[in-house]
Amino acid sequence: TSTTMPQKDYELVSLGGSPSPSGATPGKGPEKAHTLPPADVEVGHTAEIDAARRDGRRGRVFALVVWGVALVVVASLVVFFFSSSFLTDSPVCNSKLHKVPLAKMHSEIRKKVSNYFEETEGALFLAGGDVTYRYDTDVEQTFRQESNFLYFTGYALPNATVLMQLVTNRTFLFIPDRPIDYAVWNGKIEDPAAIMQEYGFDEVYYHSEFDAVLAALAKNQKNFQVFTLPYQHRFIPDEYSINTKKLQSAMYDSRTTKTWFEIQLLRTANNVSSDAHVQVMKTLAPGLYEYNTESDFVSTCLNCGLQHQAYLPIVASGNNSAVLHYNANDALMRSGQFLLIDAGAEYFGYAADITRTLPVNGKFSEAQSEVYSMVLEVQEQVMAVAAPGLPWRTLQDTATTWVCKLLLEFEYVHGTLEQCTQERIYALFMPHGVSHLIGLDVHDRYDPPQSALAAGYVLTVEPGIYFNDALLFPAFDDPKVSPFLNRGKIEPLLNAEFGGVRIEDDILITQSGYELLSTAPRTVAEIEQAMRA
Repeated sequence: TSTTMPQKDYELVSLGGSPSPSGATPGKGPEKAHTLPPADVEVGHTAEIDAARRDGRRGRVFALVVWGVALVVVASLVVFFFSSSFLTDSPVCNSKLHKVPLAKMHSEIRKKVSNYFEETEGALFLAGGDVTYRYDTDVEQTFRQESNFLYFTGYALPNATVLMQLVTNRTFLFIPDRPIDYAVWNGKIEDPAAIMQEYGFDEVYYHSEFDAVLAALAKNQKNFQVFTLPYQHRFIPDEYSINTKKLQSAMYDSRTTKTWFEIQLLRTANNVSSDAHVQVMKTLAPGLYEYNTESDFVSTCLNCGLQHQAYLPIVASGNNSAVLHYNANDALMRSGQFLLIDAGAEYFGYAADITRTLPVNGKFSEAQSEVYSMVLEVQEQVMAVAAPGLPWRTLQDTATTWVCKLLLEFEYVHGTLEQCTQERIYALFMPHGVSHLIGLDVHDRYDPPQSALAAGYVLTVEPGIYFNDALLFPAFDDPKVSPFLNRGKIEPLLNAEFGGVRIEDDILITQSGYELLSTAPRTVAEIEQAMRA
């Protein structure tokens, strides 16, 4: 088994523990023949012969023990180097990939979602994503499964739908009936029985059988309810009662709190993405282009089998680092500049979202160190308050308060803390939120600002301080805010194309506080040490 491909790392467990489709029981091999020891010593009763026999037996026993120990050691080494659970010494992937029974995980998720429909008759329906093409060509776009469908089923291939009968939780997957020439152009046509066993569905049908299966579930009830998402009602025949609200609410609410298995997938996405950030630190140098660094990041993820990035990587040097969603990634990087890299990979759909800001030449200047340390302090203060029951709004309030405190302390702005917060002076330097949920989407669904954190939430903490021309030069001419700005300290940074700093990490809310999932170096000293390596 390859240790670099996560598809092989996961043990896909069939829910029913069904035997093989053939129903066959593996047969026993032939019994090993017993052999007698050679009768090359005449039977006798002398002490010398008895002693020799005892010594011979001891020698053979000792040899067997030695061989047994050697076999155990060799077997252990084979398991160590080739088992998917131990990847730290792999010459290709140095990240730990967590082993999860996917079929069991998604079965538990379906049960979790169905609990929102307790004692409700009807069925749940979801449609997966379709293959898309580049404009009016026949060039296929990279396919990534629709997140709600992936959450509910774990099935990552396109053009599928699923029905789940409420009350019984019986689940039926529907797939295309592929023509034989599909195998010529696209590869093996999946067998419904194999899909059923691998993913734990109760039945797998072709799309042509959908209406008949739904009718059988409805048992001719005129008001049989089918719950689906708002944009998927077109798949359901008109004779059924279609509800497009409740399933969306249930899905988004369920996705907010991660199960133990989901957390292991998020750990892996963070492990690999953190290691990719470390690889960037090792290879970054003046004279490279931003896309060279993007290549280092993405190739490190690919070496561990993570084929999808959770979003377009932001690899922004110099002034580009002050542009929040810059993704041209094509500028030449120069000594003395910052490089901000905001990038994270997906592991079976579950995303990491990590940002580091690095000195291109490997050494922070005094001004770079000052601003970087300010942002790191804000992040530490926000993380320190993260705990179950904390209102979402408190995370943002903590961030803006500390941005103001530090801008005042280091004399980038004038006035009082109250003036900085009430007049929103901080927004000229940090014009974005400090946190969002993360899961199957990098900006995961359903994070209302009025709700409170709960154990099982996974979220980002991503403060930043930017010196952005489009914000600060107009502010210098604004009579309402210009009195608060220390132009003498800010304008030289703008003229020098200083850019900005963002530090972003993913945290898991636990019963008692939080756990930091991303592991890439964060402090000035740690980053400089990694870059020296």
